[in-house]
Amino acid sequence: MNISIIIPNFNGFQHLKNNLPGLINAIAHQAIEVIIVDNGSKDQSIDYLKNTYPQILIIRIPSPIGFSRSCNIGAKKARSLLLLFLNNDVAVSNNFFIPLIKHFDDDKVFAVTPSIIVPRMGNLNEALTSATFKGGAINVDFYASRRWKKQPDAALPILFGCGAALMVDKEKFSQLGGFDELYSPFYCEDLDLSYRAQRRGWKVLCEPKSIVYHLKEGTIASEFKHRSIAIIRRKNQYIFIWKNIFDIKLLLSHFFELLLVKILIPNITEWIAIGQALAQLPAILIKRQEESHFNAVKDRAILDSSAYFLEEGEAPWQKHI
Repeated sequence: MNISIIIPNFNGFQHLKNNLPGLINAIAHQAIEVIIVDNGSKDQSIDYLKNTYPQILIIRIPSPIGFSRSCNIGAKKARSLLLLFLNNDVAVSNNFFIPLIKHFDDDKVFAVTPSIIVPRMGNLNEALTSATFKGGAINVDFYASRRWKKQPDAALPILFGCGAALMVDKEKFSQLGGFDELYSPFYCEDLDLSYRAQRRGWKVLCEPKSIVYHLKEGTIASEFKHRSIAIIRRKNQYIFIWKNIFDIKLLLSHFFELLLVKILIPNITEWIAIGQALAQLPAILIKRQEESHFNAVKDRAILDSSAYFLEEGEAPWQKHI
């Protein structure tokens, strides 16, 4: 096998029906396996897969376990040296995987993501991730590409590979311990994975010659209330900083400009998020200690390497990879 494609699924029958035919056609006659990790779906997903695509390996989990655990379980079953994590609401283009594979000839490459086009957001390419650290928090910018007059035509480094469509080196993924399940059920696990990889000196790239389409029809909004989603998102943002940021000035900024302010200003959603993050603090500190041994690249260098929209003159894709 060259590639193992891992697709988490929960009640995603309609997404699978819409997007699997294109995927199977795109990888026809290739040494590629497809693994679907089903989180206790109650819809027609399993029957559809068994009847239509018997070649697909189905891993059935009795109840929902979240994105990171689903991906990790699929990765352990995978037989290939390259893993491609793919949302069930992503449609692929023909031969989308070919431009991605070549980058793994470089031993320093950990992950490559295709251009992930979101039609519902004006064809925004959500793969072109970058960030700044302001107000005591990491502010991820998914919209930087909208300000570029020309889209990149060559691979470029990004802050993190979006989990909607992400190819990784399986051996390096295993060394990182996979997606961190502290972030279950969702959000920030892809940022965390790529950030830890870059701390070790590995590369995370976007390859614009490969294109997929994220239809944004996932199950989160249908299965979780808006407030619950907001709490999970904020909780995981705290976990990310407490676990991964070692720069003293950035940590002080986080405490005085964000955490202290959020504690003092009445906001039930924020207080619940902080409380839930604090409940995980013992596990966070253990993993922080583990990460402290890896410092090939510092926090500011990781953040600066992808902050293209702050620069003038040089186009981001002209940088040497």
